[in-house]
Amino acid sequence: MEKSWKQHEIDHRVENIKARIKSMIFIIRKDKRGERLMSLAYKNDTYNYNGEYEMGSLNKFARAERRLSAKKQALDDMKNEYDLIEQQAFRTYKENIQYMLLDQTSTIKTCREWLNMLSKNQDADGNKLDKRKKYKEKETYDWYIDYIKKLLDIEYMNDVKFIDFNFGQATNIQFEYKEHNWYLEIPHIKAIKLDAYRNYGGSVFKLALVHNDIEHSCSWSQFGSTYEEDELRDIMSQGIEKYCN
Repeated sequence: MEKSWKQHEIDHRVENIKARIKSMIFIIRKDKRGERLMSLAYKNDTYNYNGEYEMGSLNKFARAERRLSAKKQALDDMKNEYDLIEQQAFRTYKENIQYMLLDQTSTIKTCREWLNMLSKNQDADGNKLDKRKKYKEKETYDWYIDYIKKLLDIEYMNDVKFIDFNFGQATNIQFEYKEHNWYLEIPHIKAIKLDAYRNYGGSVFKLALVHNDIEHSCSWSQFGSTYEEDELRDIMSQGIEKYCN
């Protein structure tokens, strides 16, 4: 008797199931501990019971590894491109920022020398300081501090300290004004390293003003930063208004 279309469909599905079972290597065996072990799900390419193509397991592995390798290569290429653009941005900052009089490491070094001379009451040769004598270190210090006072529009700076920051990439000029501690952070543009830019972005190149309440000496707060020296006056004024009045 001729089979009906329904019977043909059933037979087709049965054959597909048989083929799938053959390709699925349920090689079940027992090891010494009696545990069941399973091998590949699909040894060869086949068709599932819906008549859909099913790739063999080994081919699936190869495809997955190929895709993974391709994406890794794409990521490596993108990372290389990103690094080049990052270095370009870094150089752009360095080439376009110049704090002519503030970012002077030799001047800052001389200022430190004068403060050291004052603390020891000795000149560079070990002689006692003479108030009648002119010292180039003092002249440099006075000029530099006067310049900063003009930039900040303040009358005085007491208890001045020059503090190295981030291994020579900036100097923090700390001082007391109106019974509060402050410091002006001056970045040394040529000394700034790529890692610092990666960590802090463009702000690592900015002049920054930071406040500290003497009663809470461990708490420092940055209240403004800028690329422009002539903006320091307004930032400092806002800081005084916020913390002192």
